[in-house]
Amino acid sequence: MDNIEIEASQYLVDLLGKIAGYELSDEERRAAFKLVCTLPDRATIKDFMAACEESDAARVGLPAEVARTLQPLSSALERNVSYAGKYASLFEQRT
Repeated sequence: MDNIEIEASQYLVDLLGKIAGYELSDEERRAAFKLVCTLPDRATIKDFMAACEESDAARVGLPAEVARTLQPLSSALERNVSYAGKYASLFEQRT
């Protein structure tokens, strides 16, 4: 992973926290960064939330602890994100 990808992944982790209205701890930030780095290029927020499930984290080779650490963030995203309106395309899974 080059420097630009690292910076973009860190920015995305910060953005997820802001969208969720949730302040990430250092442990959550590291776990989210690990998870973001495993997602495909065209992944959406919905893909991130799905990957926070233990079975999906294990499928991509991440420890179950990463998924458990990210459950509060995933829950906050579910509560605080509107699926309608102009941002709906962020939640569509791409094929």
